[in-house]
Amino acid sequence: MNSSPVSPPIPTNSARPRGALLMVVFAFVGAMSASSALADTMSMLLALGGSMLATLVVVAFTTRAGFSGSHEPSEQGWQRAWFFLIGALQVVAVAAAAATLNALGRPELLPGAVSTAVGLLLLPLTVVFRRGLYLWTGLLLCVIGGTGLVLALTGNAEPAQIAVGFAAAAVLWLAALLLALTGGADAAAAPGSDTAPPAASG
Repeated sequence: MNSSPVSPPIPTNSARPRGALLMVVFAFVGAMSASSALADTMSMLLALGGSMLATLVVVAFTTRAGFSGSHEPSEQGWQRAWFFLIGALQVVAVAAAAATLNALGRPELLPGAVSTAVGLLLLPLTVVFRRGLYLWTGLLLCVIGGTGLVLALTGNAEPAQIAVGFAAAAVLWLAALLLALTGGADAAAAPGSDTAPPAASG
């Protein structure tokens, strides 16, 4: 007759497609940015086509995998609210970075700044959904963005745009697939979480 201190697992069926699709959107933007920086026309067209195909494949897979299975009606509204708030903040941060850097005459810093901003704003989702995948994705994007900023500041703007765009897109596509498949459940061991009071049994 023991009481379990572990909160019930957070439902992820409906959260998975939302989180995965958010990642896919930013992956597509990054891939398009990198493709447009390629000097050779044929390489640019191939990269654009490959990026669009990869995006469509990931979208199809994540929506199919994420919505499969039974929907759990106990999904918590505050998680949904935080998800949309953080998603909106990411869009605002990207727009603000673009406007500011263009006004300062430093558009070459934009890919690195965007990757860093998106990465930083993914980190709170680790707490909201207790999913370690958001943490590692956010940290990788911050590293990629920081590397891109260093490259751009040292006069390697084009290589920075290409490297940051494709690297960030690859990380986000992979994260979207993993999120759809597993929900990033490696971080689900959160005893005493503040998402719900402990459930007593027996």
